[in-house]
Formats: sequence, C-alpha cells, structure tokens
Amino acid sequence: MKFACYTDEFRNKFDLELEMWIIMADCEVKECTQLESGHTLESYLKNKKIHFQGRGGTSFIPGLKKAYELGTKLCIYFTDLKGHWGERPKGMEVLWMVVNNKTAKPNFGKIIHINN
Repeated sequence: MKFACYTDEFRNKFDLELEMWIIMADCEVKECTQLESGHTLESYLKNKKIHFQGRGGTSFIPGLKKAYELGTKLCIYFTDLKGHWGERPKGMEVLWMVVNNKTAKPNFGKIIHINN
C-alpha cells in the first residue's frame, strides 16, 4: 500500500481535483482507471474498484504509450526500473519512483528513490 500512500500524498499536496489515471502495466497495460475527483487511490483499493496487476516481464513502453494517449503531461511511474525503455514520450515528463534499486539510472526523466 506504500504506492497508494505516495500517490495520495502527491495528489493532496497539489490538487485533489487534478485528473489522475492509474495505469497498471508490465509488458502490457493490465488496467487503466481514472480516480474520481475527491477520491483516493487507497479508497479505490479498499473498495475493490481497482486491483494491483502486472509485475514482472516489464516493458515501460505500453504504460508510457497509454499515458501519452490520455494526454498526460506528467507520468509518475512506480517501478524497480528493470525493463525495456523505448523512446522518451514527446511532451510528457516522466518521474520514476524507484523501489529497492538505489543504483538505478533512467534513460530519461527524473528519479526519486523509495526505501521499502
């Protein structure tokens, strides 16, 4: 649930009304859900409106492509940063939230390391 806490904290700091999509992906997009205004990811998980899916066999390409198709300006990607990159999406910033991989360096975007 650490992922949910970080996501909800980010949303609270900036604007609960900002449009936010949760994209679950590994080598393909598994689920794509828009958080309704005023709701948290934690509440969606507790009420089973969204389920963690994916893990393993990671390619960042499908998740970034879906975010781009949604018109995303900032994509916050929670990952261990082990996967296939593809190209930097044009017009979209990527913030990598990296868990348990302190030596990881992304091919593009900015990185924040999270201690598990």
